[in-house]
Amino acid sequence: MGYTIYEYLCFFMIYAFLGWVTEVIFQTIREGHFINRGFLRGPVCPIYGFGLLLVIHFLEPLKSNITVLFIGSVVFTTLLELITGFVLEKLFSIRWWDYSKEKFNLNGYICLEFSIIWGLACVFVLNIIHPLIYTFVTFIPEEVGFIAVIICSVLFIIDTILTVFTILKFKSKLKRLSQIGDKLLEFSDGIGKHISDETLIVADKTDRLKEDMYLEKLAFKELSEERKDIIENYLMKFRYLSYLKTHPKIQTSKYRDLLDEIKENMKKRKQ
Repeated sequence: MGYTIYEYLCFFMIYAFLGWVTEVIFQTIREGHFINRGFLRGPVCPIYGFGLLLVIHFLEPLKSNITVLFIGSVVFTTLLELITGFVLEKLFSIRWWDYSKEKFNLNGYICLEFSIIWGLACVFVLNIIHPLIYTFVTFIPEEVGFIAVIICSVLFIIDTILTVFTILKFKSKLKRLSQIGDKLLEFSDGIGKHISDETLIVADKTDRLKEDMYLEKLAFKELSEERKDIIENYLMKFRYLSYLKTHPKIQTSKYRDLLDEIKENMKKRKQ
C-alpha cells in the first residue's frame, strides 16, 4: 500500500507517542516509578517512529508471511537501535539505553532478547494496530490533520534543538568537573610523593614536615570542598539538569563515576 508524505508524518508522530507510552509503562512496572526513557523532553520516542516507518514502508507488503515479516522486523529494528545508540554516544558521550547486563548483547547497544521482542511487536503492530491507525488517520479531515502535523512537527523540532543544547551544556560541565577531579588526583599524588621524600631525608625536621603536611592537607581539603561546592551549589542549580531528573537512566562511559556522584547528590537533595 502506498502512503502520502502526510500519512507518513502522521504515522511517525503517532508511533513515536505510542512508543513513549510503551516505554513509560514498561519502566514503571520494572522500576516502580515514572522514568522518561525518551531522547527528547516531550512525550515521544523518535526511534519508535522511525523504526515503524521503516517496517511499514519495506515490510508491510510481506505481512501475510509472518516468518519473513518477523525476521525482517528483527533485522530493521536491531540495525536501527545499534546505529542510533552508537551515533548518540559518539555525538554526546551519553547512552540512553544499555543492554550490557543482558545476555547476548553487542557493546550494550543491542541484545538478542529485545531484538526478538521488537520483531514480535512489529508483527503485532502491522497486523493488528496499524490498520486501526491508518483508519484513524484517513478519518481525520486533511485540513485538520495538516494543522496538527505542522504543530507537532514544529514542537518536535524545537524540542530536538533544546534537548541537543541541554545535553551539550551538560556534557561541558561534566568535562569541567572531570578536569577538576584530575587535578585533585594529581595534587593528591604530589602530596604523597612530597611526604614520602621528606620522610626519607628528615629525622631532625619533624616540625617542618608536620607543618608542610598540614598546609598541603589544608590545600587539598580546600580544593576538594571547591569541587563539592561546584557539584552541590553550582552544577545542581543549572536548569538543564532537569533533563537528568527526567532521564535518570542515561549513562556515560567517559564520565560514569562523576555522573553517578551527581545522581547521588540529586537523591540527597530530594530527602
